[in-house]
Amino acid sequence: PIGNGCNGELSMNINKYRGKVKIICGPGNNGGDGLALARFLLEDEYRFEVYVIRDFKSYSEDFLINEKRLRNMQGSVIHNIKTIGDIL
Repeated sequence: PIGNGCNGELSMNINKYRGKVKIICGPGNNGGDGLALARFLLEDEYRFEVYVIRDFKSYSEDFLINEKRLRNMQGSVIHNIKTIGDIL
């Protein structure tokens, strides 16, 4: 189970969204938190989509660590956002 806080709240309610959850991550530490959340959800086999904004020259260390961890997990898919149309 993914635990308390944001993870726990989302896990308790994610089924009512039937796979329509989108996690959108920017380049900073909050984006890293979003990627970590995606890892926890993937471990618990929830359906969701991850989008990363790719219009920045640098990303935080937290972001890079969590992106690498997520990419190394079987079944993970990260979509890149270059324009607003990429998330619609």
